[in-house]
Amino acid sequence: MSRFLSILLVASLLLSGCVGEAEDELEFNGTEFGDPPLAPDFTLTDQHGDALTLSDLEGRVIVVAFVYTSCPDICIAISANMAWAQANLGEYGEGVVFISITIDPARDTVEHLAEWTASLGYEWPHLTSENSDVLIEVYENWRVYVDKEHLNDSATDDDSHNASDEDADEEYEVGHSTITFILDKQLRKRVAYTGTTWDMAGFVEDLQELVDE
Repeated sequence: MSRFLSILLVASLLLSGCVGEAEDELEFNGTEFGDPPLAPDFTLTDQHGDALTLSDLEGRVIVVAFVYTSCPDICIAISANMAWAQANLGEYGEGVVFISITIDPARDTVEHLAEWTASLGYEWPHLTSENSDVLIEVYENWRVYVDKEHLNDSATDDDSHNASDEDADEEYEVGHSTITFILDKQLRKRVAYTGTTWDMAGFVEDLQELVDE
């Protein structure tokens, strides 16, 4: 389901002319945006309770993934891919920022994200918001699909941000697209990777190319 939605979204971008033609002389291993759109700005809260604004990161290459901690499969693999890439960037590491945005605000509170990232040793920002409407706007602006039933439940449940640790750890599935974006130093969407079976060496190479650009 999720993989199909991601493929469908990429196909629609190709047909609309948003992705395809190479810019300048760089050649990427992922799917390239031929006319790179500016990534919509946002301000969200990381696992330490600090605000992070995307535009403040201008000048660095940025990887943006949409995941959730209770995901039983795909999100786990995406996060593992990001951890591997971060660990294998070498001297390019200072020029790249990794960001994960939750698609499950009801369970992925600041407190839960702090515990989850610490347990896995993930140090990059994992972002959420106490107001699910803020995240819903981010998904819409970024054209990231998250199933409406799940979002409606998160937005209307007054106790959603008081979910127990047991609920937070429970594995369940949320339908969502699985596109991971790479932004260039000008905050433009330059490359997309879908699903989880990335060419990891190619992914790192794409990041290095954009750092050098």
